[in-house]
Amino acid sequence: MERTIKSLKLDDDELIEELKEIHDKNTDIYRMLLRVNHKDDLEQILEAFSENNRNLIKIITILEYLKENSK
Repeated sequence: MERTIKSLKLDDDELIEELKEIHDKNTDIYRMLLRVNHKDDLEQILEAFSENNRNLIKIITILEYLKENSK
């Protein structure tokens, strides 16, 4: 993971911002799917997005905490 982050040449702030943008996009997709109630597997899709966003929030929180403690 660290090698991947370094190869992307993102600093902590940029990485946190990228993750927040992904979270926001996932939230928008989640809301769009909520409006589409005719899909048979909608519940499974929504649950997957919800879990994905929970994981992103955890990662963002950890990165922000590490950033603050490294000062």
